Amino acid sequence: ANENHQATRHTVLRLLSLVVTSMGSPVVARYCEHLLPVTRVSVDVSSSDSLYLLHDGLDLWLQLLQYTPPKSLPVLMSMFPQLLVVIDHTWDEAIASMDLLQTYIMLGVNASSTSPLASALPAIVSVLNNGMEVLAFDQGRVQVVRTVNVLLQVLPLEAYELLVPFLGYALERILSDEEVTSIVLELHKLFSRFSFTHPTLFIQLLQAKGAAEELLAGLFDTLVEQLDRCRDIYQRKMTALALCAMLARYPVLLPRLASLIGVVTSVAIDVSYVGGLGLSDEDFFEEEGDEHSCYFAQQRRLSTQDFVYRLNLGAFFLECLAETAATLGQSVNEMLQQRVEPALLKQLAALDTSATAATAASSS
Repeated sequence: ANENHQATRHTVLRLLSLVVTSMGSPVVARYCEHLLPVTRVSVDVSSSDSLYLLHDGLDLWLQLLQYTPPKSLPVLMSMFPQLLVVIDHTWDEAIASMDLLQTYIMLGVNASSTSPLASALPAIVSVLNNGMEVLAFDQGRVQVVRTVNVLLQVLPLEAYELLVPFLGYALERILSDEEVTSIVLELHKLFSRFSFTHPTLFIQLLQAKGAAEELLAGLFDTLVEQLDRCRDIYQRKMTALALCAMLARYPVLLPRLASLIGVVTSVAIDVSYVGGLGLSDEDFFEEEGDEHSCYFAQQRRLSTQDFVYRLNLGAFFLECLAETAATLGQSVNEMLQQRVEPALLKQLAALDTSATAATAASSS
């Protein structure tokens, strides 16, 4: 009888999740006060019932959070401490827990200073560090890295100091691992984006590790190799943008200009994706979504602000070359003729033509 009872509750939770997903924020606005007690009971890890209900309870919680209108947001934000309790209790539901944590981080940016999230950064970072140590399967650890990525995107200054050990680990892993596993690929995405969106913090991290120039050169070479062999369109563009920005900001990398041009000119025409914030090629934030949902509104806001993904790669690369040449007091042609092989200059000329055409097309 107890098994039948649990199966019924399990089915009810799944049906409620489907109703929220299919009908969106109007359902949350109207029935939030009835759905929240159900959610709280199903994710209460102090109860033996959570053994059967936790997975579906977390899914319902995520749907409520993502489809909540502004009116219902405060009460859902107040449930955030319970999420940390769930994660501390078990990592069996790591993927669902990290999805929830990412959503709370995004929504917490616009929450009031009294939001539990405002004072929870140390606890969040502690959870993420613990996840990297405890989780044995790559997909769970990938979700942890994606959560760090979101945290650095929406709260970079507040989170950076707390994340220095994690970023140091990420840098060492990128430079030491020859085999590109899913976790290393995700760390590449994290570091590529961090290097050109927050260059001051990036160079601070290298200096803190010591031998900043050697680390910078090693990271540059690793990213060039990654760009050359990666088939993931999002990652190729992300890596190329990071390399271009690093080259423009750090003249010590100029001897490596030829190797970068050889790779960039061979992939730039393929890499023309215009997307949103995005954490992986399969997880780009959609432009559309429930118009009354706080979560989807935040996705659209971040997508609009993140101008890097709107740039044509070829045009951005040429701008970076111009900036680098200006720092050296040379023209672009003089710099290229001194540092680039003639065969690559022809490829660069082709890139210039295609970038100009792409820019004209996007303007029209």
